[in-house]
This record gives sequence, structure tokens and C-alpha cells, in this order.
Amino acid sequence: MLLEAVLIVGSILLAFAIDAGWNSRIERLESDGTLLSLRADFVATAEEAARVATTHRLRVDRFTRFAELDLNEIRSIPEDSIAHYQIGFLNPRSLDPVMGTLDALIGAGRLGLVGDEGLRSDLTSFRNQVEDSREELAWLQGTSLELWREFAAMGGPWKGPGALGEASVHLTRATHSDLERIY
Repeated sequence: MLLEAVLIVGSILLAFAIDAGWNSRIERLESDGTLLSLRADFVATAEEAARVATTHRLRVDRFTRFAELDLNEIRSIPEDSIAHYQIGFLNPRSLDPVMGTLDALIGAGRLGLVGDEGLRSDLTSFRNQVEDSREELAWLQGTSLELWREFAAMGGPWKGPGALGEASVHLTRATHSDLERIY
């Protein structure tokens, strides 16, 4: 009878050990999968960041070419070509990071699957910075639209000494309609 009791207790302890081992293995696999998914999200974000940077470089080049035009060249820009210049001035391209894995982890309360406390802290900080930048972008877009509306109501931002005259009205009219469409 004592031997049976020892065997029963031993088999129960063995079952607990096996179960704990499986749970630990499953948690390790989930953690590894989570890190791989986070890595894929950040790789996709880095690729998109490179595309955004290229867009901004092209827009800087376009703005530089525009700034080098003399007054007569600006006045001679056909209205249908103004958009070529305006798009770089009016429609900022922003980075929209891939946040699926991070949002899912935080939403499910499973950020603990990321074992490194420093990485968890960095991920939380990154998410907060992304949210802050989205709020700032929305504010900038709204402010830009209001400024352009005010400029259009006054005849354009190019009035005053050295103004473009009719070119100002030409550029402002097209700019205002593009802003309404964009925002």
C-alpha cells in the first residue's frame, strides 16, 4: 500500500513536471513567434520609411527647382502644370508604421511575451511616439488648410512687395482647390 501511494504521488509529480515543460515550451514558441512578427513589422516599416524619405528628397528637389524660377517663368506655368509643383508643397507624405503585432500584443495584454524588459519599454515608447506624431500631423493638416483658406481669401500668399500679381491668383486658385480635395 505504501508503495502504491508513492507511485501515485510520483506519477502525479511527473505529470506536473511534464505539463510545466510543455507550457514552458509553448510560451517560448509564442515568444519567438511574437519577436519574428515584430521584426517583420519593423522591416516593413523601415522599407516604407525609405520610400517616404525618397519622396521627400524628390519634393525638396522639385521645390528647389521652383524656387530657382524667375518671376516670368512662374507666370508662364500652365495651370494644369501647377499641380506638379503644388503636390510637394501641400501634401506631406507621412510614415504610417506597421503596428499590427504591437497593437495586438498590447490590446490582448500579452506584451509580456516579449521577455526583454528594455525592449518592452522601447516598444511602448515607440507606440506612444507614433500616436503623438499622428495627432501632430492632424493638427498640421488642419492648420495648413486654414492658412491656405485665409491666403486664398486675401488673394494669395504672394501679395505684397515683389508679388507675382496675376500669377499669385493663378497659383492660389489651383492651390485652394487642391487643398480642398486633399484634406
